[in-house]
This record gives sequence, structure tokens and C-alpha cells, in this order.
Amino acid sequence: MRREVSSGNKPSRVLNLSPVEPLGPHHNISGFTCGKHDLDYWFAKYARTSNEAGGGRVFVTAEPDGQVAGFYALATGAVDFAKSSPQMQADLSANFPVSTIKLTRMAVDRRFQKQEVGRSLLIDAISRTLRLSRDAGVKALVVDALDDELRGFCKHFGFRDLPGERLTLFHLVQDIAASLP
Repeated sequence: MRREVSSGNKPSRVLNLSPVEPLGPHHNISGFTCGKHDLDYWFAKYARTSNEAGGGRVFVTAEPDGQVAGFYALATGAVDFAKSSPQMQADLSANFPVSTIKLTRMAVDRRFQKQEVGRSLLIDAISRTLRLSRDAGVKALVVDALDDELRGFCKHFGFRDLPGERLTLFHLVQDIAASLP
């Protein structure tokens, strides 16, 4: 992801980051800090083991030296039919949960915040969900937002609140293609 960015009166800076890819042994996660303790701690302590154990898949974008600039984690999930939205319930049996892909975590290193890295990560997660839905039953991409900042960011991409869950949002797979730039 090579992109020129500028903010306000600051000079332009070219970001030379890798395309989003699965977390691998060549990625350096030790210096990553997004400023949110829970995310920094999880990434440093559990990202690799979660990835290897199948608890969730971690995807990153990194600098040429392998230092991670941002990440997100995806896992399969389900929403209880009774707690899902009417849009999620459409054409499904009330006897079974609604199959989803969950975006469980997403963060951008402080050095790269406000430079569209988060946007690139979310677009990649949306695209991956769309590809997965072609091979498996997936009704929606669900986001467990850590806070209102991520909630607002996702709403900009067409995500809606899950009924009764202020920090849980969803985007129907059938609507995902329309949300991609």
C-alpha cells in the first residue's frame, strides 16, 4: 500500500506499507502501540498464538522491515436468531443462529493513525468476508467495537447497530459489495 498522505499544513508523506496479509513469522509486533492498552496487550501477547491455534486469523499491514503498522482479527461467529436484526433474520429459520464473520479486533499503530491505514484494513476485512461468503454460509460481518471511536468509524462504512448492543455492529453480506469504494 504505497500512498501519499498529508494532514493539514504538514508536508506530504508517502506510506510504504505492505498489502494486508496474514500475520507471519517475519512480522515484527514488538514495537506496536495504538494507544489502547487492551488492544496493545492482546496483540503483543496473543496475536501469534491465536493465529496459530485457529482462535482467530490476524491480518496485518507492515513497513518494509516487517514492523506492523496495523492489524485486524477475524473469526467465525453466530448471533442468536432472537437477538439478531430483522435484516439478518430475513429468509432464515428461527431455529438456528445467524452465521457471521466477526471482526474481533482492529488497531493502527500511533505512527500511522489518521493516514487511512484503518480504512484499508476495514476494506480488506469486508472484502475477505465477501470472498468467504461465496464458499460458506455467512449472513453478515459483525464488529465488536471496543469503543465509540471504532463504532463511528464502522458506521461510516454502512455498519448498523445490532439491536440492544450499542458496541456491536453488523453489515449484511448482500450489502457489502455496495459499500466497497
